[in-house]
Amino acid sequence: MAANTESQEMIVEFVDEAQLSLQDLPNQLELHRLQPEVTDPINAVFRAIHSMKGCAGFLGLTAIKLFAHSLENTLDELRKGKLLLTADLQRAIVDGFDVLDAMLTAAGDGASAQELSSAEQELLTRIEKLSEGTPSTADESALLDELLELADAMGREAAPGLNQWADKLRDLVLPHVEQTEASDAPAVKSRTPQSFASVALMCHGEDIAARVKPLLDLFITTEQQGYDKALSVAFLDAAQSLSAWANEQGESSLAAMLDKARADLQLLVNSPLTLDAMTVSIVWDGMWKELAQLEQTTNSNGAAKSEAKPTESANTESAANDNGHANKAKYVRVREDKLDEFLNQVSSLFITGELLKDLQSRLRATNQLTDLVEEMRQINRALSDQSTQLQQGVVALRRVSIAGLFSKFPKMARSLGSQLGKKIDVHLSGEEVEIEKSLVEDLDAPLTHMIRNVVDHGIELPEDRVARGVSEVGNLWLHAEANRNDIRITIRDDGRGIQADKVKKKAVERGIITQAQADAMPHEQAVELIFAAGLSTAEKLSEVSGRGVGMDVVRTKIQEYGGKILVQSTPNVGSTFTLVIPVRKTIVVIDGLMLQQSGQQFVLPFEHLEEIVELAPHALHSVQGVKVATVRDKTITAVPLSQILKLPPRTTSATEPWPAVVVSSKEGRLCLLVDHIVGHRQVVVSQIPDHVAHEDNVTGVAQLGGGRLALVLSVPEMVRQMQKGR
Repeated sequence: MAANTESQEMIVEFVDEAQLSLQDLPNQLELHRLQPEVTDPINAVFRAIHSMKGCAGFLGLTAIKLFAHSLENTLDELRKGKLLLTADLQRAIVDGFDVLDAMLTAAGDGASAQELSSAEQELLTRIEKLSEGTPSTADESALLDELLELADAMGREAAPGLNQWADKLRDLVLPHVEQTEASDAPAVKSRTPQSFASVALMCHGEDIAARVKPLLDLFITTEQQGYDKALSVAFLDAAQSLSAWANEQGESSLAAMLDKARADLQLLVNSPLTLDAMTVSIVWDGMWKELAQLEQTTNSNGAAKSEAKPTESANTESAANDNGHANKAKYVRVREDKLDEFLNQVSSLFITGELLKDLQSRLRATNQLTDLVEEMRQINRALSDQSTQLQQGVVALRRVSIAGLFSKFPKMARSLGSQLGKKIDVHLSGEEVEIEKSLVEDLDAPLTHMIRNVVDHGIELPEDRVARGVSEVGNLWLHAEANRNDIRITIRDDGRGIQADKVKKKAVERGIITQAQADAMPHEQAVELIFAAGLSTAEKLSEVSGRGVGMDVVRTKIQEYGGKILVQSTPNVGSTFTLVIPVRKTIVVIDGLMLQQSGQQFVLPFEHLEEIVELAPHALHSVQGVKVATVRDKTITAVPLSQILKLPPRTTSATEPWPAVVVSSKEGRLCLLVDHIVGHRQVVVSQIPDHVAHEDNVTGVAQLGGGRLALVLSVPEMVRQMQKGR
């Protein structure tokens, strides 16, 4: 199918989904290499490429289809156990995924090649040589099956139009696909429309060639000049008229063929497909045999001639001459279950509103208010719960997986490494983390800077790595995790590490620090110098580095978001950079436990609350200078909340029991000693403005009503600080 203006929207949608499916394939391939006996990972990779090949062929993206087909052959051998996935073969196949990604991007921009480039062919040749044998030809299945598989992967909300007509087209397209997909050679038909143009077609003693001519014109003109909508109108009218005449003559098989041809063409016209020679040939496949039964040639040797159907349509030229690219709208992908939940929440809110209206009308008509007041209290409580769920649902709809952000970095790192003569494997984790879409966009540039820096400065050349006794292939790990307060992205490598002496020397040369300062500076502080403006440790200027910009820009950018960068580095072991970025400022509703400390009120989020206890003085004691509490026979670090928040300590008797709460996070557990426990409260929480100074132990401010406020405690930060202090 030619990629003209009408079909480009469908191609862009396919490209979007195909590139999404490529993201996890390197990880799946890695799992197969590590555990070849587990078949699920390699089967998933095979299915993804198999589906991509089928859809590309259906959409006329010939080069993508050919490239994917070759990869599919190798993957088929791997999944059947006929090939062993070596590290070199794995790396070559991953390079193939990167090439496919670039080909898909070009197709999405309206540039779909019909032949493989020399570089693409060279990569396929390399994969074939590494495959230790000739790849077997995988069984071809119907292209439409692949289209339906893609539609299922996309989800009903992502491609409603695709789903609506794809199911209907199965029976229509399947026979045609089985014929044309038997090989990569152009399809050969027993009879062409032109072969019927000058022969007599006899039915009940009447030559109906004139009646059939509008039917033939659709196929002949489309092949020679391109599709025209008027041809379809003429075809549909002629088929309906001829079918009615055939029924009158008792020619039921002819009438049935015409009715089916008319229905098939109408289905194609109504679908998102762009009609061209290849598409309408699907209708012709169901017609020509019936017409051959009517043929009466003027001579005795009316043998059918075989003609090869052209492989390219006239629309290809028009697509090539199209100067514009398809406009790509921005979307936020929403899981169907989240959308259903959101709609249910809205429905519940309307029902509660109706209950309030009914209660209002009954309040006017009665003097017995006690029962109605209780009913109103229950309705208000339900309304509060539903409003909270609705607000949380709206926030959830704005969240997207960080996998979309991570997906480009493996290819970028491998490509840059190749330019620098380095071999790099990239490992992703935490891709399921969901954060707000705008934050994903904000993180793109800083992460790009950092990963380029790791590839350029952190990972050494293969010969240098071998010389220090490690694999010639460097590793880069990218990990994400998120909690209520912040998102943490870790970039780690197993390269040479940051050479502190070299950094200090460069800093002295640039006048950033003095020699005396350099001599007294410990390793950890020297490492931080990489963030100084104008400092670069590159030996020579290149397109990648040496200009003294990059890491200082990254730190400045992260600080603009209220975040920070933590760095750890050990020579000849590697470096770890951790980006800590506060979650996008928003208003949320949480369930919390209200605490009172030093005359002030605080909210402890329920998600971190394990237990409320009252500790007798003998339950508290010191271990190596650290106060601990015994709770249910377990020893937990105990600390007064006043100490953490730097507030005045309590002044009650030392023999009086301590109200306490056991809290936990991913970082560990802690027992907080407080003055009073007020009770459960559901509160609206806002982030503290940037211009208001506050401690890391506080994550927001809760509105209590009546103008009163309470600070919301950050349990993860409190636990982290206590562990660091200990």
